[in-house]
Amino acid sequence: MKKFLAFVIDFILAFGVIGYLFASLFGMTEEGGFNITGVPAIIFTVWIVFYFWGMGKLGKKTVGKLVMKI
Repeated sequence: MKKFLAFVIDFILAFGVIGYLFASLFGMTEEGGFNITGVPAIIFTVWIVFYFWGMGKLGKKTVGKLVMKI
């Protein structure tokens, strides 16, 4: 259960919060959220892969794992 909650926290942070900030940086926000396309979408995808996969490989913890004390 802790791992699932950690994933939910990470998902909301990575896609929701960081995604919106990233879209704001590139001017890709919309009334209902954001829509990242083109090169910024590729950069954002690399960020997501690093956050979920790379952090574990580097021995670091994601925010969700830190919050859930995993």
